[in-house]
Amino acid sequence: MKPRQYGELRTRSGCWKCRERRVKCPEQRPICGHCKRLGFVCAYDVRLSWQAVVTPKTGPRGRKPEPAVEDWMFLNTTISDFINADPPSQHIHARPTQYAGDIRGHGHLTSHIGPYLPPLSMDREDSYLWEYFATCVTPHCSLDKGTNPYQNVILRIAASSPQGPLFQCIIGASANQLYNLGHKSFGAKSWQCRANALALLTKGVTDQAYQADTDSQRLDPDSAAQLIGSAVMLCFSEILQDCSQTWTAHASFALSYLQKYEPELENIAPVLHELAQFAVAYFTYHVALASTASTTAASQRPLPLTRAISSSGTCPMTTLQLLTGCSDRLLDLISDITQLSTEKERLYPAPVPDFKRRRDNIERELYALHQPVASPPGSEQTQFNDIAELKRLTTLLYLHSRVDNAGPREPHVMRLTARILQSLQHISLRTNTILWSLFIVATLGVRPESDGDRKLVMERLTALQRTRELGNVRMARRIIEDVWRARDLDPSCATLAWSILKDRNGAISLA
Repeated sequence: MKPRQYGELRTRSGCWKCRERRVKCPEQRPICGHCKRLGFVCAYDVRLSWQAVVTPKTGPRGRKPEPAVEDWMFLNTTISDFINADPPSQHIHARPTQYAGDIRGHGHLTSHIGPYLPPLSMDREDSYLWEYFATCVTPHCSLDKGTNPYQNVILRIAASSPQGPLFQCIIGASANQLYNLGHKSFGAKSWQCRANALALLTKGVTDQAYQADTDSQRLDPDSAAQLIGSAVMLCFSEILQDCSQTWTAHASFALSYLQKYEPELENIAPVLHELAQFAVAYFTYHVALASTASTTAASQRPLPLTRAISSSGTCPMTTLQLLTGCSDRLLDLISDITQLSTEKERLYPAPVPDFKRRRDNIERELYALHQPVASPPGSEQTQFNDIAELKRLTTLLYLHSRVDNAGPREPHVMRLTARILQSLQHISLRTNTILWSLFIVATLGVRPESDGDRKLVMERLTALQRTRELGNVRMARRIIEDVWRARDLDPSCATLAWSILKDRNGAISLA
């Protein structure tokens, strides 16, 4: 081992596996380069090991200290944990480090995830995957750390029914994420959980349809929560894995289901009401952004649904904005641009009624749009404002390219491209929120001769891909490279606007 040079700072912030192997950790999150290359389980969690600190190695006069009767145990408990408690488990003395090192075992343990979730009895592998989803996956899914429906709603519903399809979806999504990060042993687990979830989901839909035909009972909140939550997580997993076209099937089912039971969602259990808010925001956002890159996704989102639910109070502005940084009004304007362009193509060569007036109204509102950030105290207010402005500029670029047919060499497109690229450098990559802006500016705004702009886009795209290895990020990169190749090799493609994206991809999720 090379001797430590004078002044070199040694830190203890690396992952536990690198510290155990006594090697310098590169400290990438959520999995460092060493663990990814060697296939180790990477963890940065805080482990309280105070015994070696409070007890010296040797006592006075060189005598060894008396051994402790039991190992230290730290419990986060309240009085409610001891009321109607279950009998002690035979695995109560198992050490947490054993589960971290050997997650393929067949033992069982009781897992407490947060103060609002009931204890779950599961085997070691499922417990590890549940913990991984709760602590490593969910923080990357919401811009505002205090408003995270994956933690506050999805996990709570899954914990209330461990035998339901939503629990299988969460375990499968966690296994899928680890598989993408290089842990190939989780591949079979991911597919197994997906099959179990689909079987349970199919049975739930059939049972609910039979109940609706045989009696006049209202919507069962528990069954509805399982169905809606499972649709969200199945869509989540499909996008995470390879962004295949099947995610649109889950989105279409969920939107039609929410539309069918919309009148009952206003007077339903609070947890289902919160889930409905989240699901509407999730699916409409995904489908609306997918429609900006493809004509095949435009038919997946019934536009009246979003506006009807939003106006009835089921989907407040802050739900979507705190998740993505995009306001409801901006999402409506994006959909209006897509709809206007679709009408223009369908009616060509006949003119679209009031085309110029509708187009000018959209542009005028985009320039004057103010997106209030209704974030709670302590959140990253500046980051929310930057993301909102980035998405507004990207929507303007999308308007000029798709409706006006303005290519990347048009002066106003060049100015917008420069502003978007400047903004992209300051946005955090903790979530996937910049993917849509990266895709739009790379395919519609970056010119063939702008090597510096292409380098910036690739750097941000590569950094974004390394965070979680999402399937839609990989697909977006392939499409961007394909568009750049076409602009380089064919001079007639260098000035094309949105039409260059036609027939290059299916319904890619850019959310």
